[in-house]
Amino acid sequence: MPPFASYNPLYVLHHKEITGLQQRLEQTDPVQTSTPIRKIKKPNKMKAANLSISIEERKLGKGLKETLSKSLEEERKEEKRKTTIQAEDLTRVPERDQENRKIRL
Repeated sequence: MPPFASYNPLYVLHHKEITGLQQRLEQTDPVQTSTPIRKIKKPNKMKAANLSISIEERKLGKGLKETLSKSLEEERKEEKRKTTIQAEDLTRVPERDQENRKIRL
């Protein structure tokens, strides 16, 4: 308390009232009055990957984005083609067996 508080009884009462309220508040709700603890955020791997791509895009221009999208599209097409070829092979195998049986007979 400041030195003039002893001369002013209203200040002393006011100060005591405020400190009493603060103590009661701390007893009832310690979370609200305590200093917030900052949580350490873990780096997001996807954000980091996107950030690195965007940095590369800035360096090389829009061409990188187009080549990345084209390469992804080509990979998807290859996967689809492989699955369709596998499906066709599964359907063709019995036909080949039948043809081979006819030849053997």
